[in-house]
Amino acid sequence: DASPYLNNVHIDLSLGAVAGSEVVISNNIMNINKQAANYNCYNILAQNDASNSNIKNYIINNITYFSNLNSSNGHGIRAHEGMHYISNNTVHGASMGINCYAEGTCIAKNNIAQKFSGTYDAASDYNLSFTTNLPGGTNDVGDSSVMFRNEANFDLRLSPRDKNARAKGGDLSADVNFAFSQDILGKTRVTWDRGAHQAPIGIYRSVGPTNTTSLQVGTGNDLTIS
Repeated sequence: DASPYLNNVHIDLSLGAVAGSEVVISNNIMNINKQAANYNCYNILAQNDASNSNIKNYIINNITYFSNLNSSNGHGIRAHEGMHYISNNTVHGASMGINCYAEGTCIAKNNIAQKFSGTYDAASDYNLSFTTNLPGGTNDVGDSSVMFRNEANFDLRLSPRDKNARAKGGDLSADVNFAFSQDILGKTRVTWDRGAHQAPIGIYRSVGPTNTTSLQVGTGNDLTIS
């Protein structure tokens, strides 16, 4: 369309890319900070050749957000034509969320987004939407919320107190399309969370709840219960 574009990452493999070409966009934190009422805003815009399914984009472990959006056309991720694998991304504050657009084939797994728009492959699953718009997987959950570390200041790491995304993702360590086992910070995913960041596991104890060091046996560490 005729509106100007504002992008962080724009990948276009539709112009003479070699068959079998692959692009991996992973482990990024992206923000668009602009009043952009007349702009099409994309943190990630990925476009392939619709006629060649051997050209693939992998969009993995990214956090995208808009800290100053004044546009009804803000996309965290837009996958346009061709084959796209979109896994464990956190998309915040984007009016269009994750969008699989015209002639695109998208498999979306373990993502957190404002909403999902477009049509998704049936293999998509374990996504969370703040609205009722979802890819359609059996384990997708909509009209939900997520607890982040500090959402007001755009620290979009998952809180260990979260109940809707933490330990609710699918294990992709042996995924047939793109296997991986770490989060955006390089931490090994043990219990798979939705989104880019694996929340730390909280420690709860009835003795010494305010202690920040280990409770050890030894002189002065005795406990008497009567």
